[in-house]
Amino acid sequence: MIRRTVTLQSVVAAALLAAAALASAPAQAQFVCTTTGIDNNCTNTGAQVGLFFAGDTNVGGTVTVTNTSTGTVTAGGTLADSATAGVNATNTNAGTIAIDLQAFTNGGGNASGNNSGTINGAGAGLLSIAAAIRVSTQYGGNATAINSGSLTTSGIVVFTQNRTPGPNGDATGTNTASGAVATLFLVEAGAQSLGTGGNATGTNAGSVGQYFQVDALTGGNATGTNSGTVGQFFQVDTLAGGNAVGTNSGGIAQYFNV
Repeated sequence: MIRRTVTLQSVVAAALLAAAALASAPAQAQFVCTTTGIDNNCTNTGAQVGLFFAGDTNVGGTVTVTNTSTGTVTAGGTLADSATAGVNATNTNAGTIAIDLQAFTNGGGNASGNNSGTINGAGAGLLSIAAAIRVSTQYGGNATAINSGSLTTSGIVVFTQNRTPGPNGDATGTNTASGAVATLFLVEAGAQSLGTGGNATGTNAGSVGQYFQVDALTGGNATGTNSGTVGQFFQVDTLAGGNAVGTNSGGIAQYFNV
């Protein structure tokens, strides 16, 4: 197992791009952002060119980005991101996105991404792996990704870490029976050695074009379940203790390893 270190460079760059995209958005763009209590909610129902983004809100709130079934994001992706303490980030797509769906937290909140639509590209940055769905927590907090739609050229990366000594959150990824993933499906807890614990759980009932991997790297448990199809290998790993459990009732082209 090669330990990989992730930086916040991609998140910062994405935020800068987002600010530029929103500042130049045409008046007729069909997205609306509202603040309800301590929550920030942005919804796109039409055609959006460039990154569709919602950022920080008050401590303990939730940042939500939704691209509805009538929403189309061209020449960009969607991003729910927060660095404020305890803020959760949720990103949902039921429409069409050109590049990727991202959800990040950098203040200990939870991050979640849910795709039931179509994503045609891939963004780089998380664990140096390009993916269509990218969900992570950097300072604790749980990360959850669910795909029941189509990722036409790329895959899913969901991971947790803690960039200071402390507990990692749990990483959970699900590709449902209707989910089609062109490349990889990676679920990883404890991507940084500073944090401890954190469980990784991955479930595939659909199709994964390349590999399906579930890792717990800093003492947590790793659980992987495949009842779908995997184009390369299915692997479940732990480092620094923890239990690894893998169950396969589906089709795997190469090998299954725990």
